[in-house]
Amino acid sequence: MYIIKASGQKVKFNPLKIRKTCLRAGADRALALKIERLVSAQVREGMSSKRILRLIIDLLGKLSPLTSTRYTLKRAMLSLGPSGFIFEKFMVFLLRAYNYQAYCPPILMGHCVGHEIDIVATISPFGQKKEEKYLIECKYHNAPGIKTDLKDALCLWASFEDLREKGFDYPWLISNTKFSKSAIQYADCRNIKLLGWQYPADKSLNRLVENKKLYPITILKHLDKILAEKLFSQNIILASQLLSQGTEKLNFKTGIAKNKLNELIKEAKLILQD
Repeated sequence: MYIIKASGQKVKFNPLKIRKTCLRAGADRALALKIERLVSAQVREGMSSKRILRLIIDLLGKLSPLTSTRYTLKRAMLSLGPSGFIFEKFMVFLLRAYNYQAYCPPILMGHCVGHEIDIVATISPFGQKKEEKYLIECKYHNAPGIKTDLKDALCLWASFEDLREKGFDYPWLISNTKFSKSAIQYADCRNIKLLGWQYPADKSLNRLVENKKLYPITILKHLDKILAEKLFSQNIILASQLLSQGTEKLNFKTGIAKNKLNELIKEAKLILQD
């Protein structure tokens, strides 16, 4: 039996890929095998890989909501666009949740030229009197295959060198996708802090989000682009903000219909209570 990939290529259906997809999402072996069996029974000749993925996600949502949330988090992080500004604001929320003082600054004048810096963050490490000050560059990508590369690390280092007089201690490169090997190698050499998808392994971006349940609103299945833009325009970026502000306030601020807001709030509650 053959299926159709997103590229249009026809390939032989391989049930093992369903199991691997579930395991990568965090499902245990028993659940992965169960979903492999259930989805395989529904696959038909010429079915698209996108449709098969939808079947997997739907079953994960029914059988293991938390695993489904983890799986869709990656897609949600890729949807914080179309520009990188929303991702920068999301990162300010995340950094503040981990006790950083963080904000998006105006253009900073360096020794030679002015620089558009995404975020400035400071923190007082436990047991130390002196604050650490970070110059942060956020690299947002809207596709999973695009990595933050060496050139991004080089550009950040150049800005950091020109802005040393502003009291920065460390440069920090943050990405919603993965880093290339050369970017990691250069960052290790220059002592540039990195934070991205599955990196570093023990304190990756996805782990920091999950630990504090700071899920972006783009993780909600009932949210479309128009609704997202209306919420983003009012600085509503986190699913938890829907709960804290409530239907009436959100309706007044965004103009979104109350029944639609109630639907989003209900879904946010389910995700945040896991």
